[in-house]
Amino acid sequence: YHLSGSAVNGEDYLRLNGAVTIARGQESVQVTVQALEDEEAEGMEEVVLTLADIVCIAIFPPPPSCYQIGKKNTAKLKVFDV
Repeated sequence: YHLSGSAVNGEDYLRLNGAVTIARGQESVQVTVQALEDEEAEGMEEVVLTLADIVCIAIFPPPPSCYQIGKKNTAKLKVFDV
């Protein structure tokens, strides 16, 4: 997955490594975003997690283990820092 938004990975929340495994037969997986305290009052910040297609989707024919991400591939959350 890719992370974007105004909150900074490893500064505003515990570092996320950009990888997650969704097991065969599962439709979702939980990714925990844990906010970090700092001395700056930054107001509202946003974390956007977007699932990314893997390279094999460009291979024809794609290998049996290949998958394609559907339209609902993004999760957004807001962090309010006071």
